[in-house]
Amino acid sequence: MPRGRASRRRAKSTDSRRAGPAAPPLAGPGSASAGAAVAAVVLAGAAAYSNSLHGAFVFDDPFSIADNESIRSLRRLDEVLLPVAELDYYRPVLNLSLALCYRVGGLDVLAYHVLNLGIHLAASLTLFGLVRRTLLLWPRGHHLATASTALALAATLLWMLHPLQTESVTYVVQRCEAMFGLFSLLSLYGALRGATSPRGWPWYGGAVAACALGMGSKEAMAVTPLLVLMYDRIFLASSLRETFRKRWGLYAGLALTWGILAPMLLASNLSRSPRAADPITIWEYARTQFGVVAHYLRLSVWPDVLCLDYQWPVARSAGDIVPFAAFLGAVLCAVLGALWRWPKGGFLGAAFFLTLGPSSSVIPIPDLAFEHRMYLPLAPLAISAVLGVYAVGRKLVSGRPSLQPAARLASVCLIAGIAGVLGILTYLRNDDYRSELRIWQDTVAKAPHNYRAHNNLGRALAHEGRSAEAIAHYQTALEINPAYTETNFNFGLLLVQLGRFDEAVPRLKQVLQFRADDLEAHLNLGVALGHQGQDDEAIGHYRKVLEIDPRFAPAHNNLGNILLRLGRCDEAVVHYQAASELDPEDAEYRHNLGVCLQALGRGREAKTAK
Repeated sequence: MPRGRASRRRAKSTDSRRAGPAAPPLAGPGSASAGAAVAAVVLAGAAAYSNSLHGAFVFDDPFSIADNESIRSLRRLDEVLLPVAELDYYRPVLNLSLALCYRVGGLDVLAYHVLNLGIHLAASLTLFGLVRRTLLLWPRGHHLATASTALALAATLLWMLHPLQTESVTYVVQRCEAMFGLFSLLSLYGALRGATSPRGWPWYGGAVAACALGMGSKEAMAVTPLLVLMYDRIFLASSLRETFRKRWGLYAGLALTWGILAPMLLASNLSRSPRAADPITIWEYARTQFGVVAHYLRLSVWPDVLCLDYQWPVARSAGDIVPFAAFLGAVLCAVLGALWRWPKGGFLGAAFFLTLGPSSSVIPIPDLAFEHRMYLPLAPLAISAVLGVYAVGRKLVSGRPSLQPAARLASVCLIAGIAGVLGILTYLRNDDYRSELRIWQDTVAKAPHNYRAHNNLGRALAHEGRSAEAIAHYQTALEINPAYTETNFNFGLLLVQLGRFDEAVPRLKQVLQFRADDLEAHLNLGVALGHQGQDDEAIGHYRKVLEIDPRFAPAHNNLGNILLRLGRCDEAVVHYQAASELDPEDAEYRHNLGVCLQALGRGREAKTAK
């Protein structure tokens, strides 16, 4: 007998002061060389992320990688670099990076994770060079210049090893955040090297190129020209007039890169995002960000609970808004005061707010909170922490030369200890990404009222064959949000697979109320209706699929099954032949075609088909 088929697709799921008399506690003339520091950064980063290389594709990864036909071939760069209709964003450089990984290893996760780690290590080394060379801008012999390598190494290790970074490194598609961080740091580094080199134009050209690549990686890169300008004015020039007079070409080039954002923004459509079910207003987004940013700051200091998907609720009461707004307002006033009195210190605070601004201000993104948004904004916080500890330690040993060796040792031990703890936490957090099941179990445990997390955990359980547990999580998701289309789709798909057709039909019909052109929903609804004996309605859904996509082989096959059962063999054979031609390697299609030909008395053709 012909064998029918349901879906083959998986279910959806940031003035120098006069030197004092004391030697710096973190480093002295015998501090480690820059080369040794670079080696330490690479080795520490590789160790902390060594268990991330085989982590599963999670969350948006299947949409952006497994279901993304545009990355299949580098020979068609137009397809790689043009907008992808199925995605809610348009980031051509990100898509190119995914295509490169696909070229190396197909859908094997290793190539994707190796590149993610490479981007993170490159960003870490760029941060090290930027901090070190910035501190060397102080006069020769100044304590900050003398300690530049050690201070830069300490700040880089804290930033690189912090577990907040795991979401940008181990969650594959969020490499766009790490790419934004890398290219923004490279733009700053190029501006610094160009201003301090006899021939600055190659460095300026590199800064513009990095900025352009960043613009094609993530929209938040829009702040980078402003960040470079602020850095230039504070550290490299005495006035804005001098800045533009000396480096007008640099800023002209940086400004031109904003043009890359125009097609990206026009082609992006957040309404296509599977997370866009509950749109929010600008005011709702803005007032909620006070609490979100305060949470980010807490995690920066104490990263005890990390969560892949918070599904953060909109702030509605004064208690959810006023305390956090007052806290961040005080911090912002302190930053503005520092910019006025000590610009070089205030730069770090301003850089934090500027780099976090695109995702944590008034632009209503479907998700209110995501840890990967702290990738670059964490850098000024790490630098501030290291410089703060350094300043306190230096003050404590000022005028007490006998304490200086002990202070150096204590400082090294402190930084090494903190970096070690952060590295261990990062290693442990990476372990949560080893499978979809593990990461969604962790997310549900930390956000039990997140219907999206329950849906994704249900999908992962269904994939493991744990149907009863999957159904329980789908039911929980629908109790929290009965209208969530993804859960209805996934639940309906599972019910079809389990043969519970009476329960599947209303789920899939609800999906089609919101996604009338969903091929998989129509296909599976046709399967369910066919088993209920509602052949005419089932045929209507299969024909709808073929109207949308005439090359959808499963619909041809399933339509042929019903037509054969109704005795309409002449019509059935046409669809069986279409299915076999579209997918000649599928033994089921050939078998069904043979059965139909046999029923038509075309035995010789039937033997050939089988």
